This record gives sequence, C-alpha cells and structure tokens, in this order.
Amino acid sequence: MSEHVGEKTEQASPKKMQDAFNNGQFAKSAEIQTLFVTGAGVMSLVVVGPSIWQESSMIMSGMFTQMGGVVLKQEFMQEYFSNSSVTFGKMVAPVVGSAALGGVLAGLSQTKGKLTLEAANFKWSKLNPATGWKKIISTNALVTAFFSIGKISILGGALFTEARKAIQSPIFTSTVGVGDFIKFVSSTTISVLVKCLLMMFLFAILDYAYQLWKNQQDLMMTKEEVKEEHKNQEGDPKMKGRRHQMRIALRQRKMMQDVPEADVILTNPTHYAVALKYHPGKMTAPRVIAKGERLFAAKIKEIARAHQIPIMENKPLARSLYKSTPVGHEVPAPLYAAIAEILAAVYRLNPYKYRLRGQEA
Repeated sequence: MSEHVGEKTEQASPKKMQDAFNNGQFAKSAEIQTLFVTGAGVMSLVVVGPSIWQESSMIMSGMFTQMGGVVLKQEFMQEYFSNSSVTFGKMVAPVVGSAALGGVLAGLSQTKGKLTLEAANFKWSKLNPATGWKKIISTNALVTAFFSIGKISILGGALFTEARKAIQSPIFTSTVGVGDFIKFVSSTTISVLVKCLLMMFLFAILDYAYQLWKNQQDLMMTKEEVKEEHKNQEGDPKMKGRRHQMRIALRQRKMMQDVPEADVILTNPTHYAVALKYHPGKMTAPRVIAKGERLFAAKIKEIARAHQIPIMENKPLARSLYKSTPVGHEVPAPLYAAIAEILAAVYRLNPYKYRLRGQEA
C-alpha cells in the first residue's frame, strides 16, 4: 500500500468507511456491551427471581427436612449432586441466556445489524509486540484509562451512598419478620441495580460518542488519498479517453457497414451526410442508419457511390436530421412530409427495388 505524505484534512469517503467496516474498524463501545449484558441479566432476574427464590427455598427446606434420615453413601451423593446441578442449571439458564442475548444485541446495535466476516480472520500482525506497546501508550488507551477510573469512582460513590442509606434503615434496630427483611433486601437491591444501570447508560453514551469521534479521526484522509481513490474508482483519464475513442470507432465501423442498406443519402453538401432507410413493412417511419460530418461525411458518400445509392442535397433537412436524430432512431414527425417527398423521388428513380421491398413486406 502506497504511503501518502500530508496532513489528513479530508473526511473519509464512503468507500473507505465501508472497507474499514469490513475489516472490523468501526465505532464500538465496551460500555454498550456491558450495559446490554447487565440490563438483560437484571431484567430476567426481576422476572424469574421469585421463581428462583421459591425453588431454592423448596430445595433447602427439603434438604433440612430429610437430613436426619439421609444415609451418606456414594450412590446417594452422586444422585443428589446430579439432581442439584440440573435444578441449578434450570434456575440460572434464563438469566445466562438473557445476558448472552443482550451481548448479541449490543454487537448488532453497533454494527447496525450488519455482519462482517473479515474482522474475524486471524492476523499475525495483532501479535506484534511493537504494535501492542503502541496501543498501550496511545492517546486512546490513556482516555480509556481515565474513563475507567472515573466510572469506578462514580459507581463506587453511588454504591457507598446506597449501602450507608441501607445500614441506617430502621429495620436493623427493630424486630421484623423474615418476609419483611426479604422485601427490604429486594427493594434495596433493585434500587441499587436501577441506579447502576442509569449510570451505565450515561457511560455508554459518552463512550460511544468518543469512539465514534475517534473512528472518524482515524479514517481521515489526505488530499492525495482522496485523489488516488477517485482515480481508482473513475479510472485513469488516459484509459477512459482511449475507451471512448474505441467506442466511437466501433460505432463508425458499424455505420459504415450499414450505409449500403440505405435508400438515400442527404447532404449539406460538404459538411453533413445522413443515410436514411425505410422499409414499409417493418418500420413505422424512416430511420437514420448512419450520419457524419466532414471527412466522415465524405466517407459515407464514397460508400454510397460504390453501391449506387442516391445522394441528394438538402442543406436544411440534412442539418436538422444530423443535429436532432441519433443513429438508429426514427426521424421526427415534423420532418415526415419533407422526407416522404425525397423518398418518393428516389423510388421513382428505381421502381423495381421499391416493388421488391413491398412484396417482402
């Protein structure tokens, strides 16, 4: 890849942004990932929490009730641990599944629902120690470190405030039932989790805004890069000119091949030449099958003479057809009458040819 010297002052082009996205370089925030995973886990815990608590209570109650009659044998312990593991798995599966789904949704939200496989390809350059040290001491790493310190400080302060408030609650200085204590713990926990989620939401917005800005800065382009990309997309001007000349040459060659089929050649007389063809059974109106000016007009007339095609001079009509009617198109309706007179004169000069064409129709 060529090196470009210069200051990066230009915004990234859509092509460069798409290429960067395909390579896994786009704005992505770990805070959004944490928010989605934690939020999904908390919401699932709120929904299935009561059933988990009830199931756990039943297990503990059954265990203590049967403890006196339990014979500690290997078969019993294996069965007990097997059943407990299955039960525990069923209880935590909704929470774990919701957290995993939250992680997937977080990734899709940052990639706008698009998947890129190139980003998953292993690259040996990622194992380069020099590159790793550059990332560690980079500005982005320092910003991330300060952001993490601020986040921990704010979350720690909030948790400390909630814990002190909970400790000062009258519930610890009075006699309450187990049910009331459980309600107190549940409400305190939910309050702490809601406040933590709100702060995490704020952190996610700030971090993603920074990552978006940082990604745009990393993808900035120099003027030389913009010019080179434009050249690669549009093609080399010299090659474009050659292709254009080749297309013109092919059209001219095709027109020269069609001139012998013309019924009449209209001329200016020296500037323009327009070849017309009309087949009553296959065309609704006369059609321009070739046209040219100056040297190309002279070539058309030369071919017409070689094939004994009538050449008629009509300056205004030839000029009008040349400027208004592309090759392969029918002549404009306002010119029907003038062209019909010319074709009638041509057919009178060669009635046998016209009669054969009428029979073919």
